[in-house]
Amino acid sequence: MGGGEVTSEGNFVSPHKDIARQHVAMLAPLSAGRVTITSFQIGYLRAAISIAIRYSACRRQFGPSPQEELPILEYQLQQWRLFPHLAAAFVWTHFCPTLFSDYTHALEASDPVKQASLIKEVHALSCGAKAVAGFIARDGIQESREACGGHGYLAANQFGTLRGSVDSLLTAEGDNNLILFQAAAYILGHFAEKQAGGGRPITSPLLPI
Repeated sequence: MGGGEVTSEGNFVSPHKDIARQHVAMLAPLSAGRVTITSFQIGYLRAAISIAIRYSACRRQFGPSPQEELPILEYQLQQWRLFPHLAAAFVWTHFCPTLFSDYTHALEASDPVKQASLIKEVHALSCGAKAVAGFIARDGIQESREACGGHGYLAANQFGTLRGSVDSLLTAEGDNNLILFQAAAYILGHFAEKQAGGGRPITSPLLPI
């Protein structure tokens, strides 16, 4: 990993003698995949929630009189099912470019020590983001499908394709439950430093903590 090799004696040799460079070489490729997957997952969620809300705005069922039926989106239950996922799609749509920008900023850092610190933080952020975005997308797509009733099960509505795409990403570049531990370990590491430093304020390069 990171351009290293294993000798015939079984020893790992890295081309980077500096420990900071070794961290960058090891973590940067992993972060790239997780940053990209996070955006993919939110893209699938956006597609699913758009389909469900548009369907709900057109599908009419029941009403104040037999002659007047209301779009099912007018019912509070339908709003309760879909609007939280719509809100999540908005939030994550704005977050994903920021995460990508942080990643590119870390790669472009000129100081090796600063770059290593940035890459470690982006690694933790990408681990947490990829996992949480995956769970949110999975649940949002499923709820969108169910909110469309039987029509949501039609292949033409693409919910099956969207769900299948997200399912494969839940374990790509690391099982979500496991990489959440990596994000947690980074946070706990800062807490340990705070305790060892006599309660000094926690600082991090990108200020997420």
